Amino acid sequence: RSLFTDAGYEKVLVAVGDHELGDNYWISGDHKTKSLPQFREAFSNAFNSNQAGSFKYEEMIGSVNARPIGTIYESTSFAHQHKNVLFVTVDVFMKLSQDADFFDATTSEGGEGVVTGSVAGDHLQWFEQVLQ
Repeated sequence: RSLFTDAGYEKVLVAVGDHELGDNYWISGDHKTKSLPQFREAFSNAFNSNQAGSFKYEEMIGSVNARPIGTIYESTSFAHQHKNVLFVTVDVFMKLSQDADFFDATTSEGGEGVVTGSVAGDHLQWFEQVLQ
């Protein structure tokens, strides 16, 4: 954090990627896959929390929360408006199953073990509301 502030950057908006979550391939039941919640927490603490430990980007986007509260993505997905620009960063790394790798040969989706890139459920609903 201080590297950016020392260089004069007051705000740094960072999106979580596979490297921050242990890097792909996610094998069912291995330590790396089981550690996804800890990877998300460490990322959020490093980039999305202020010195007091509170989430930095809490300002509502219209009538919508700036992040998907109540989901596993509430500390790694957020929206932030700076002047007339809306920034939205979305954690798309969704763990599908404990028992099987996911790959759909028809659509070429998956192929990274038990984690795939997708936004669904309450997370998707939040994202759609932010964009309305």
